Amino acid sequence: MLDHLVAEAAAFLTGEGPVQDGTQLTTLALQLGLQEATEYLRGIESWPDFLVKLRAVLVATRPGIGPDSFQLSPLRLAVLATGCERLHGPHPSGSDQETAELLRLLEIEISHGSQVLAGLLQTEALSGPVAVFKSGSSSALMALDFVCHCLVLLSVQEWPLALKTWEGITGADWPEGHLGRVASSLASVARNAGQYKAVVAACLRQLVAAGTEDLDAGVSVLLSTAGKHACRDHVLQGLYRVASEAGAGSDLVRAFLEHLGAQSRLDSAMGQAWLRLLACGGLAPGCWAVAATLSLAATPRFATTVPDSILAALRREHSEREVPWFPPGAATPMFRAVLDFLDLPAEEWPSVPATPLLAVALSLLRDQGTDVRGVTRGAARGAVSTAAAGVEGQPATHAELGSCLLLALFRTHPSLRPGILQVLQALILSNQESHGATTCFARLVRQEGPLLADHASELRGMLDNLGSLSPDTGLALLLGVWPLARDKQSIKDQLVAVLRRAMFGQRQGTALLAVRAFLLLVAEEMAGGAGSADPGAAERAPLIQPSMSQRATLCSSDGPGVTLLHELLGSLRRCLSQGVAVRAAVYAGIPHLLRADGTASSAVLEMLLDQLHCLRRSAEEGEQAAPPLDLDQCIADKDGPAKPSILEPLPELLSCIMDICDPWGTAAQGTVSKDLSEEFSSLLLQIADATLEIFDIDATTEMSPATQTGAANLMCAHLLSGLLEVGMEGYIRRLTGASQAFSDTHDAGQQLLLMFRQRQRLWGLVRESQSKKSGGVGEAAAARSGEARPAPRSGRSGGTVPNGPPSGPSPAFSLDCLLHMLTAIVEDGLALAAPTSAAPVAEDGAGAMCPHRALARDPGFQILTLESTTRMLRRAATCGTAEAIRAGIVSDKGLERTAMSMLQVPDWMALARPAYRTIEIVVSARAGQQGTGPRAVAESQLTQVAMACLHQLLAMPRGADEGEALLGCISNAATPPSPGGSVAEDGVQGILGILESLCQAGCSREVELWCAAWRQALRWMPDAAGAAARASPVVCAAHPRTSTQAAMSAASTALLHAEWEGRCADGGSQPSRSPLAFLAQVASRVAGLVGSSAPSPAESEEEEALPWINTGTVAQVADALVSLLEAELSRAERAVAWLAPGSAAFGSQEAATCSKLLQLVEVLSVLLGARPESGSLADALARLCTRLYRCVAATSRAHLAGKRGREAATSLPPGYLDLVARVNAAFTPSVYACVQEAQAVAGEGARPEGGKRARAAAGRLTRRVRKESQVVPALVFQIEEHEKQLIRLSRAGRLNLMLTAKRATNRDFKIQLASGRQPLAERCAA
Repeated sequence: MLDHLVAEAAAFLTGEGPVQDGTQLTTLALQLGLQEATEYLRGIESWPDFLVKLRAVLVATRPGIGPDSFQLSPLRLAVLATGCERLHGPHPSGSDQETAELLRLLEIEISHGSQVLAGLLQTEALSGPVAVFKSGSSSALMALDFVCHCLVLLSVQEWPLALKTWEGITGADWPEGHLGRVASSLASVARNAGQYKAVVAACLRQLVAAGTEDLDAGVSVLLSTAGKHACRDHVLQGLYRVASEAGAGSDLVRAFLEHLGAQSRLDSAMGQAWLRLLACGGLAPGCWAVAATLSLAATPRFATTVPDSILAALRREHSEREVPWFPPGAATPMFRAVLDFLDLPAEEWPSVPATPLLAVALSLLRDQGTDVRGVTRGAARGAVSTAAAGVEGQPATHAELGSCLLLALFRTHPSLRPGILQVLQALILSNQESHGATTCFARLVRQEGPLLADHASELRGMLDNLGSLSPDTGLALLLGVWPLARDKQSIKDQLVAVLRRAMFGQRQGTALLAVRAFLLLVAEEMAGGAGSADPGAAERAPLIQPSMSQRATLCSSDGPGVTLLHELLGSLRRCLSQGVAVRAAVYAGIPHLLRADGTASSAVLEMLLDQLHCLRRSAEEGEQAAPPLDLDQCIADKDGPAKPSILEPLPELLSCIMDICDPWGTAAQGTVSKDLSEEFSSLLLQIADATLEIFDIDATTEMSPATQTGAANLMCAHLLSGLLEVGMEGYIRRLTGASQAFSDTHDAGQQLLLMFRQRQRLWGLVRESQSKKSGGVGEAAAARSGEARPAPRSGRSGGTVPNGPPSGPSPAFSLDCLLHMLTAIVEDGLALAAPTSAAPVAEDGAGAMCPHRALARDPGFQILTLESTTRMLRRAATCGTAEAIRAGIVSDKGLERTAMSMLQVPDWMALARPAYRTIEIVVSARAGQQGTGPRAVAESQLTQVAMACLHQLLAMPRGADEGEALLGCISNAATPPSPGGSVAEDGVQGILGILESLCQAGCSREVELWCAAWRQALRWMPDAAGAAARASPVVCAAHPRTSTQAAMSAASTALLHAEWEGRCADGGSQPSRSPLAFLAQVASRVAGLVGSSAPSPAESEEEEALPWINTGTVAQVADALVSLLEAELSRAERAVAWLAPGSAAFGSQEAATCSKLLQLVEVLSVLLGARPESGSLADALARLCTRLYRCVAATSRAHLAGKRGREAATSLPPGYLDLVARVNAAFTPSVYACVQEAQAVAGEGARPEGGKRARAAAGRLTRRVRKESQVVPALVFQIEEHEKQLIRLSRAGRLNLMLTAKRATNRDFKIQLASGRQPLAERCAA
């Protein structure tokens, strides 16, 4: 029967014979038994015979071939299963050709009808083709095609039957050399993202051990098919992970880079997906990831987006460190990956352009950024240097990161060096307020000097623009380029030529820069030539080449010839015709110039003597006495139409003379030096004996800055004050031994005291004149501006309680003089040098107080000393060039000291110990005094000045190192030290001792100033939380003894900030020590005091733990609490903004953020429970709740962005679900209840009977309604936005996130206007 069927089937297929349709075949097939046919086929051992008979049966059982063909489905299924079993059955295996012919036959027959596929899968008949595929034979691909053909024909309902077959194909080892073909076939079969991801996982597994041909094909197929199911991110992340494991130089990395660029040109979404993953943190940073990103820049559409993505990744990594609760980031930071890429040889990445990194560095240099929490500026400088050296470290600011990138680009890419120099030049010219670009150029000079010397044209262009820079920026640039100019004669000559042109330019800033630069470079050149260890230093070419006619006269056997000093000396006299700033710079630099080379002293001293003679004035005919100096010559346009201005900086001139020669003439050498010393000594005596009336200053002199005459007279007062200060410093030097000591210390002390009183009388007249001009409001205006006011004569010291100048130049005291003045206050008198005779040094013969001791006890002198100290500290903190030097622009310590000294920037650390000791003594003396009157007013002014000085002193440290050094100075100044305490603890205890003294005296204003200084110190204190804990008992113990609540409120606010900032610095390692846990305690205490209910046991415990929060301080503490909650919400907003669903750290960052938001919900719930009816607290709570709902809604949007299709919402993290449940169930009803109650109370309180109270109540209600019309709608809008995001997220999954929300009557409240209608009607009737 079967043989007859075979013959009929062959005739049917060829169209020969009597069989023209399938009816006869169907009839013959129906006569076959199912079991008989299958057993017969299984018994055939010959493969050719088996194929022929199998084909005949399958043709006869094709669907639709005959009228009764539907009855043949069981037979057809059994025969197909038998054919599949033949591929791995007990019979001998056929040849590859026979196996291929069988697979081809099965595929053809499956195409004629797929109704039996489900049954075929149930019998697991496809295991035969799968086995052929796993064998790796030449027929493996045909087996794969057959299986894929079968899977394609399956319906959706039948697909679960094929899971085992699918897993067998994807989990097998794919045939070598055909990885791309297999991946392409399987990707075409995948029906959803899950199946496609299984194909991707299998392909990635095969890529690990694949050959070069397979790598190219597999990567190409994955990238080209990734967009089918929107799985580009998944494919890119998988390929990146596998390639990273293979290594940067592997063939897999090469293939990925090549095909990523090619596919991105065809599919722009692929390139965008890669850049998005890089920016959001979805890729672990690596050097070849940077290479892959840069390779996309070759495509025009990505030329601008590549730098933006790298910049976003760097900023993200930098900003994540500002969120303290985020877990640590990647092991290899992005900035480290960029630097590693630049360190690799260019031959490894021949087709990868590095130009986009130049744009990235430029953007970072423009973006100054903020310091990362916990990283000081000093540590940041170290991080930059270590990063450049190849050590792991993170720069603290964006500008420092950009500097690192530019340095690495300059070192590794010669083609980019001209562009880098042009970029730096443009940045220096465009952003002169910041020294980031200047510091970067200085580091470039230091580290890559030999490479930089080859770009002379770019350097010339940068130096030619030196004159157009500000003095601070120009000098910083000069200091940065000086190491290169020192070794390169051409650069040095050009620098000198540029400075020579700038010295007499039209802009005063240009001339000031040139003078400072010349003086600095001459001093450095002289010091370097004298003490250099380089044996060829003396043989170097001079700074400027003389002409042939000059060489014969200027060159000698003793020196190298014409130097920059000769150039400068010829221009110094001409510089004295410039503006006041240029003259002051000349006077400030001359002492350093002469200390470097004393051979030029004669010419310089002669110039100063001539300058002084021009200002001296003798008595004219008819004058009884003449002023020793003509101040009118020092002021320009005194009587002219233009605004008057100071022309000659007289105090700076006298300070310069005093620095370079002995004021008393006893140690002078040379005729010119002796004449100048005698002239200056005579001038000091005349200034001490002169009265204000000699200078035409008395009670009738107009001092108003609003008039021409008054402004000119006020400038004369400033100059005269400077003269008196210089004279005071001269006598202080004489008394303390800085100059030659004499036996007439009493007379010198009298002269010093006289000068001080003249200065105080001068500023008393100035204030009196300005008070009269302003109609008697001068003192109030001075009080509002923070200046001290004049006070009556003091009985103890015999002097007056003075004021410093309200404006104008800083005091002319030097650092050494200020140290002596501070020591005089501490030691109750100046530290006198040993007298040469038995002159009285303690008390005079009549038992009167010595003048220098009376001066030290005078509150006016103490105010002057502390104000001068504050201004000197402020000058050290605000000097632009000094800031650039501290940022690391100068590596030579000698050059740094010379520059800082020439700029008159003092070493503020030298002032720390005596200044703090003086402040401590002043405050301690105030603590023991009570009462009113002029003396009490003077003491109050003195204490406020001391607190201002303390505030400036504690604001000076720029990092933990400087802060620890300052605490050491305070610890050494404080007596006695605590037993067993560290230096930092003793310093903190000393600062707290000042607070205790202020609280005892009830100094509310001074306590506020102390609190501001305390908060400055908390930035760098090593244990801010411990310091806050030690401050609490001080305030609580002092509270019963004080008579003012303002002081306690300020102290309580300071404690609140101290504890919070201390816990923030600790990082909240323990939940009980977290900042929000502390704010929850404070909120509970505030709610207990603000609410009307009786205190609970928990509130009683809070009262014991926080005794400094009471009914007198709760208002200020509540305001401070709101500000701290706003700070915490700002952190939360930044954290939510950086949440990226595609990043590897999304889970940990989201969990930490939701935990913080939940803590914020708990804190605000406590405050809402107090039901604040009205006022600032209620409005602040409404704003805080609005921001909180905005954060929660943003978190929901982040989760929604990570959903694709109908993924189950059960994958939402439990922390987020807890947050949503807490907000919906308890927090939102509390918010609505609080708003309704506040409106009800406001309406009830606005119903007085009539009259003024009615109008006042109506006004209050109107203002309240206006405020609520802004605050309440914003709050309700954010609540609705939050709920809308929950609904959207619920629709994306299978959870109802709104299940706990009560939406029935939430918004049934409205602004109550009925209470305001009656007063409004009464007003209309009236």
